Amino acid sequence: MVEDLRRLGGEAGVVAGLALGWLLLGIVVVWPSAGLSFAGEFNPHKILPFVHRHEVLFWAVNILGGLLAAVMSIILYLAVGDRFTNDAPASARIGALFGVFGSFGFGAAALLRQFGMGPLSLMYGPNQVGAVHAFRGMSGVLSAAVAVGEIFTGLAALAFASAMMREKNYRSPGLVGVITGIAMILATFVPNAFLHGVSFAATAVWFAWTAIVMRAESGPAFFKWALAGSREGGRSQRRAA
Repeated sequence: MVEDLRRLGGEAGVVAGLALGWLLLGIVVVWPSAGLSFAGEFNPHKILPFVHRHEVLFWAVNILGGLLAAVMSIILYLAVGDRFTNDAPASARIGALFGVFGSFGFGAAALLRQFGMGPLSLMYGPNQVGAVHAFRGMSGVLSAAVAVGEIFTGLAALAFASAMMREKNYRSPGLVGVITGIAMILATFVPNAFLHGVSFAATAVWFAWTAIVMRAESGPAFFKWALAGSREGGRSQRRAA
């Protein structure tokens, strides 16, 4: 069961890294190409009409990027915590706990963005003033959820990095974890677009790199391993027949 958790964590971590990369790409490239600049995301007169016109595109970036990364990262945090629970029990437990808190923050932000922006985009046409006031109120809650995600993800990255740097195979992703932790914590308190982009890019790399190392260490990929076991069982049955 332990090896299965680590293999599953390796699979989930790669998905989390790709999903977070897609979220960053969507915010920086896809949405601007469709007419929404990065600054426009904080302007209700820009983003609400955009969400109304590009509902599917907004869903694809927000859910397949933000929410999927948050959910998959929970599995990764639990698997990494299990991997280092014997070598560095304090760092492993702190990292897993803080990481789950951070994932909940980012997941809540993605859901709030999805189910808050949609109704407000419909409300914007007949009642612009009401929609703008509601948007500003929601923005405060959304910013707080993102801040929770950033601060706890940064602390989790630093906690795990302190354990990973002691292991030869994990030193490189551990170094990326240090960069991720520092960037995430700074991004929580410094409202800078470039810093936010760097922190999310570093997190995506850290997720994927850590997952790949752990998956290689734990054996074959989880799903391939399961299929291989089924095939071998089928062959044994055919031989017995």
